[in-house]
Amino acid sequence: MAALEQSSLNSIPKPLTNKEKALVFNKSLNGALLYIAVGVGLLYALLSTSHYLLLPPDYKWKLLSFSISNLVLVTGMSLYALKRTLPIPLSHLLASVLILMLIANSAAHLGYSGEIKQSTNLALLVVGVGCFFLSYTWWILMTACCILTWAAVVNYAQIPDPDWVHYGFMNVTCLVLSFLVLIARRKGVLKAEMAQRRDALRVRALETALENIKTLEGFIPICAWCKKVRDDEGFWRDVESYVSTRTDATFSHGLCPGCKDEHFEGV
Repeated sequence: MAALEQSSLNSIPKPLTNKEKALVFNKSLNGALLYIAVGVGLLYALLSTSHYLLLPPDYKWKLLSFSISNLVLVTGMSLYALKRTLPIPLSHLLASVLILMLIANSAAHLGYSGEIKQSTNLALLVVGVGCFFLSYTWWILMTACCILTWAAVVNYAQIPDPDWVHYGFMNVTCLVLSFLVLIARRKGVLKAEMAQRRDALRVRALETALENIKTLEGFIPICAWCKKVRDDEGFWRDVESYVSTRTDATFSHGLCPGCKDEHFEGV
């Protein structure tokens, strides 16, 4: 019982340090980078096709060159990730490269088209940053890059549309939503990590407790007269010696009331 109680105490993991949290977040993102890269590659394949088929000729080839070059880069990253494990400490940096390519493509589309409604692409990227990233620092950098790029393009291109205020508020709304998603994902990842560590400690504690528990089972041959027990080698041994070598039990000797009256009457 004491061993089990001690194992319960040992199954409480220590709080994670900031360095350990950063490693956990990088590992979590690293495991998803391949899927993110493949998804972005498929998106660029779709964008390249739609740019060729749907965009006006005056800026079609400019955006098409953006999409195709980014498609090549993302495909190369995906092929590399298939063959080798991407460096865990660089997980957020590699994810930021993907986001920056999407920002460049969306900003180019907004600038060349002069249509304020293309701001939606950058606003969606703001939400996407919260869905992919787990680091506060990288989240701030990437969301700031999205919003500042949008503001710079709208100002530089001098898009004559009064709805830019509406899309500005849309970016702010997406920023808040992105931050809420980030917080929820961080809490979920940390909770899963602590549960995994707690389970590992419990397994280790139970294995240690089981190693310290010895039991007797099966048929034990014992003499009906002298009460000696025959061991596995055929020797007859006292009960105390037999039990002590097979369990953690120890014996203390005394006299029961019946034996005391029979053998030590009057003492």
